[in-house]
Amino acid sequence: HKVGGVEQLQSLASIGSLSYITVNTGDELKKIIEKEQNRDFIFIDTAGYSPLNNPGLENVALLLKECKPENIYLVQSVGLNLHKIIIH
Repeated sequence: HKVGGVEQLQSLASIGSLSYITVNTGDELKKIIEKEQNRDFIFIDTAGYSPLNNPGLENVALLLKECKPENIYLVQSVGLNLHKIIIH
């Protein structure tokens, strides 16, 4: 929900010669993943929310519930300074 966020991601995808699709619901995301299942990787960037924003976090949880990711490689807030990374 950052002003210009979508345009910034579109630009980065273009530079990297990557496809870019915007979705707004879990159902849309699920359909895209089914359509693009032949891809090795599908990167999903969700809106960043404060840990105190329960409705926003619930929205992200619903989106991810629909796509059932096999692997999550890194989840990080852009404003967070990581002092330690734990790899499972």
